[in-house]
Amino acid sequence: MQIKRHQPIAEQVTQILHQRIVDGNYPPGSKLPSEEDLAIELGVSRGTTRSALASLAAAGLLSRKQGDGTYVRLIDSSQNSLMHAIWEYTRMIEESGRRPNISCLSIEKRNSSRKESVALEIEPQEIMEIIRIFYADDKPIIYSVNIFPVRLLKFNGVNINGNLGIQEFTKTYAGLEIDRVDVNISPVLPPDKVRSNLLLGERKPILRIEETFRDCNKTPIIFASNYHAEDKLNLNNIRPWYSLG
Repeated sequence: MQIKRHQPIAEQVTQILHQRIVDGNYPPGSKLPSEEDLAIELGVSRGTTRSALASLAAAGLLSRKQGDGTYVRLIDSSQNSLMHAIWEYTRMIEESGRRPNISCLSIEKRNSSRKESVALEIEPQEIMEIIRIFYADDKPIIYSVNIFPVRLLKFNGVNINGNLGIQEFTKTYAGLEIDRVDVNISPVLPPDKVRSNLLLGERKPILRIEETFRDCNKTPIIFASNYHAEDKLNLNNIRPWYSLG
């Protein structure tokens, strides 16, 4: 399969491997080809292949066994997977055996940045920004920024509840339902505001998960940037909370 250079190569490889899992080319319990063999087949570097496999493993689709190889995990077919998963962070924290809590830092209107406009497929316009901190046993572990176009609001001047789950939020304030989400996972050095709110040390890398939530017409309605404190969060605890249908 030919790689298209106008898209991030690692993202394309992730999508290709994900589709093979969905289509049953790599059935549950099966062992994937080696990183080297996949890299040769797809015409990419071994590091790119390794990054794609790591993303799929973080999403719970693959199990990587040191010295043995990479296997497709046994997953209920009714559940969603990487490119469609929508994560409810409070449930994730509960399932890890900890007590969840949310603090809404700010809700404000501002103009969209270039990156946000591209993600939402809109011209620069007024957006609503909600910044929240998710806690596990009173420890801050996720810094979450969600933005959506103000024009989608059903009610002008309504008081926004920043502690609602993402699906409930879109239903309540925009009358829309989320149908799918595009996900990009990458390690980053956090901005100062994120670092201070998550009580992180200097130069400590963490995971950033960017999500573009889409409605049934595949129109972007929310863009989210979530920063996860790596040493306090096990991504294997993430669970999708609704199925493809």
